[in-house]
This record gives sequence, structure tokens and C-alpha cells, in this order.
Amino acid sequence: MPTDDDVDAVLHYAAAEARVHGCGLRLVHAHSPGAGDHADDVLRRAAAVTRLLAGPSVRISVRRVIGAPVEAVLATSGDALAVVLRNRDSLHLLRTLTAGVTGPPVARVPSDWSPRVRDPRPVLLGIEDPLHATSTLSRALEIASIHRTGLQVMHAWHFAGRSDPVIDRQIGSELSDSLTAALRRGLERCRQTTGLHDVPVELEVRHGSAAEVLMHAASEAQVLLLGRNCPSVDGSIHFGRTTRAALHESPCPVVLLAAEPGGCRVQLPGMAGPMHLPSRIRRTDARGGRRATARSWSWTPPKASPGPVDV
Repeated sequence: MPTDDDVDAVLHYAAAEARVHGCGLRLVHAHSPGAGDHADDVLRRAAAVTRLLAGPSVRISVRRVIGAPVEAVLATSGDALAVVLRNRDSLHLLRTLTAGVTGPPVARVPSDWSPRVRDPRPVLLGIEDPLHATSTLSRALEIASIHRTGLQVMHAWHFAGRSDPVIDRQIGSELSDSLTAALRRGLERCRQTTGLHDVPVELEVRHGSAAEVLMHAASEAQVLLLGRNCPSVDGSIHFGRTTRAALHESPCPVVLLAAEPGGCRVQLPGMAGPMHLPSRIRRTDARGGRRATARSWSWTPPKASPGPVDV
């Protein structure tokens, strides 16, 4: 729980999520040793404001921890449904997660965000690998259902270097159709396993930078869902340009879904797995002297937890 006035958006978002999920809301404040009295004052004031925002149906609790703000909060929030942070905490969050600190889903809220009554905008899900998106789609369907809105699923493909325009010109349409079909098959499996057949879903595959495509779409979404990479063999976690851009620039709240233990494919640092492309794509790229490859990984978000929302 920060000590300045840049908390209105965070409290509004956390209160709304607690009401939607029917869970409690826990205010967590990290402080240095010997500053317990000041921490109690901060939490007391924040709790008074939060009770007005959340209403009588949400149980409010407080917790103070000793340590660095983001790292200490994440380390003690293993039982939380989600942890909600301010926009200005994005850099510290990246440093903390990159160091291998894991935990529940983490939401970053823009400082100018405000809630909408009966928000009709969809939940936006960014998919890294359409061939390994079943668990991600399932979690996104659940979130969209809980928020009583539709789900927009987006994947963007792009190859670095001069091969990209050649691939796009010759078989870009074929590739997009193939990836869309893979997403559609995954979606049907998710609907069967979750029973969520009534959630409207829009599937969209575009050619271009994933960061640019998602940031444009996020302006018309109520929340953006992204995956969190699995730890590498040395325990560190890599975050690509898309995740970094979303945490710093997204106009809507961003939720980094947690990876479920055992749901990751371990990959050595620096390895790049081949993208599943038609053979004609590989031959076209080979003539240009480069081989079309892309990093590939999968992650599995957890099922909804009965724990509180931490802020």
C-alpha cells in the first residue's frame, strides 16, 4: 500500500474485482524496520477509503510486511486471488519478477483509470503461441464470464529481418488462416471442458508487432490478459517487448497470469524453437539466407483461488 495520493485507480480496481469475485480485499503495506507505527497509520487511512469504495459486501483486512514494496508484497501474497499494483510500480515489478519471484496473477492499473458501470468492453487476451493456448483460453473464458462480457483473443505474427515482408506477401493470408484455425480448435476444447458455451468470443490473427497490435486493441478493452513466462534453468524469468510495453503503456489494466507448477515447457537460455509453419514458408525463407524461427513456450494459468485481492 503506497503512502502517496496515487492510489485511487488501484483501490477502485481492487474493490471492483473483490465485488465481482465475491472475495475479500486485503491492504498490504511494506515498510522498513522500525516504521511499524507509520505503517499502521497508512493502512488505517487506506482502509477507511476502501470501505467506501468496496461497499458492505467486501471484507476488508490489512497486513504490514517488512521489506521492499513490490518484492515483499508478492512474497507474502501466495494465498491471494491477485495482487494489484500502481502504474509507477511497473519497473520495480519487472525487476522483481525477472529475478524469479513468483506468485499469484499481478494486475497493473494505469493512474488515470476509472471504473465503468456495466462496462460493455471485452476482456482482451494476448496469445503467444496459438498451438499451446488451451489453458490460457480456459482462464480467459472464466474471467470474461465472471465479468459478464465477451472475450477478444488476439495473436500477432512477425519475423525479424528482411524475410518478414516476403513471407507476408507470399503466404501471409494462409499463415493467418492456419493460426486462426488452431485458435478455433483450442477454443472449442476449452468450451467443452469449462462448459462456458455462452461467452461471446472473437478470434483475430494479425501480421505485425504484437506490442503495437495489443496496445491499439487495449484502448477498447476493459482489461488485458497476458502470460507470465516460466522460470529458466537458473530461476530467472524473461519478459519480452510485448509484456514490457503493456506494463508501461497499456491504457487499460494489465493482468499477468501466473504459471501453474508443472505447466511449463523448460527451455535452455538462448534456445529458439521453430515455429510450426507450412513447409513452403521455410523454403521461401531459406532462399533469403535466413531460417524463420521464433521463440516458443507455453504456460498454464491457475484456477480461480478463494483468496483475497491484495493491494
